[in-house]
Amino acid sequence: MIMALALPLVLLIYILGLDSMVDLPLMEEQYAFLALGLGLGTMWYRDRKWLAWTAVGIGTACSLLIYEFSLNQAFGPWYQKTPFLALLPFVLFSTWTRVSKAFTLLVGAFIVYGMFGHLVPGSLQGADIPVWEYLTLMTYDKQAIIGIPFSITMTIVFAFVLFGRTMQMGGVGDWINAASFRVLGRTRGGPAKIAVISSGLFGSFSGSAVANVITTGAITIPTMIRTGYSRVTACALEATASTMGQILPPVMGASAFIMAELTGTSYVDIATFALVPALVCYAILFAIVHFLGERVDIPGAPIIWADGVRYGVPVAILVYLALSFFPLDVAAIISVVVALFLTKRQGEDILDRTRKVLIKSGDDIGQLLVIAAGCGFIISTLDQSGLSFNLSYVLSEIGGSSMFLLLVLTAVACIVLGMGMPTASAYIIVALLIAPSLVELGIDEIEAHMFVLYYAVLSMVSPPVALAAFSASRIGEVEPMRVALRATLFAIPMAVIPFVWIYV
Repeated sequence: MIMALALPLVLLIYILGLDSMVDLPLMEEQYAFLALGLGLGTMWYRDRKWLAWTAVGIGTACSLLIYEFSLNQAFGPWYQKTPFLALLPFVLFSTWTRVSKAFTLLVGAFIVYGMFGHLVPGSLQGADIPVWEYLTLMTYDKQAIIGIPFSITMTIVFAFVLFGRTMQMGGVGDWINAASFRVLGRTRGGPAKIAVISSGLFGSFSGSAVANVITTGAITIPTMIRTGYSRVTACALEATASTMGQILPPVMGASAFIMAELTGTSYVDIATFALVPALVCYAILFAIVHFLGERVDIPGAPIIWADGVRYGVPVAILVYLALSFFPLDVAAIISVVVALFLTKRQGEDILDRTRKVLIKSGDDIGQLLVIAAGCGFIISTLDQSGLSFNLSYVLSEIGGSSMFLLLVLTAVACIVLGMGMPTASAYIIVALLIAPSLVELGIDEIEAHMFVLYYAVLSMVSPPVALAAFSASRIGEVEPMRVALRATLFAIPMAVIPFVWIYV
């Protein structure tokens, strides 16, 4: 608990620049290593406290040593190198046991390539970098373990995780569910339509299809089963609707704002582009549940419609500040403060609620920071070894012979890279790894980034990992792979529409 509380406090101090106010400014790298240590600590604190404190100690040591270590360009004594080098196995072990084995194998493959890529024959041959020099660079350089993915995660992603948690703990999910039941409870396929709408709206803010399934699916899946849907269909519909929420404006699981940051494109242009494809996906899913369902009579509980204003105001403030070119992370934190007060329940202590929100957000962002560190190894290896240039060359050769084949291979690669990843992390990986190659081949930048986002998100329901589908199967008590296959079928519009905007 102490680490889950300390981590968001450290990140808030960094984002708001509170250290400068007390005349004690720290380097970005110092905050980054301290945050990484705390992030690793939050992952292990509940069951292996000694491992958690070890991780925090290593992160703190790196934070204290990074200034001098950077000055001497990593040629200092062994005791300066040791804490940084210790982070590499720590990150890999944590992602293997706590995140995704597939992701860990991917990171490991890139690290092996970075060390021995010069032995690879053909067009994918990498630069000859001494192993010791490569490992040292990976574990201290600002463009490696604490590179672009880490920087975005500890600012924009954290701020939106905090915003999503604040809204969720303020009851927005319950209100959306109740409103959906009230409006659609008496219609044909009502419970499934409720799942589509509530999961879509809530999913846009949550940033995690899995969290979305667990939150809204606990209500919608049993209701769908009781009203005639098969267990597999009920679970698959919830998983698909929750996954599609990650591509629905205004927030898109924070991806809209991250995309604006990475591409230099205005948030309005991104949200405008994303809106129509997302609505088309939901309209098709809505039609599916209508024809699969039976007429039901679930009037729903009484609801205070005015409460919707309390949930809408923080979102409106967030969008307004984003459109006013306000720093996105600060805009989200301002919206968090507004949401904390507007969604406060009668008799609830605001300080106690703030502490609970911070702890939950600390647990969430801790894992995301460790994933971002793993992404940093990939991005840095691509750059240092020359693999990014080699891959671009290979892709351009494929694109020259068949653009359709290139897009299919890109889609498969995005699904693989997105396996087991929260939306923001999955998007950052594919945006930095794959989208630039599509842009170089002449595809519009927004179209390229939206293309890779769709397929990275699609990994939530596509076998073999399909975490959203598997989470839904646990609620519905049915075989997971059957749910994943059915959900993939329902998500076909998500797989087709990106090709439409490329070719039309």
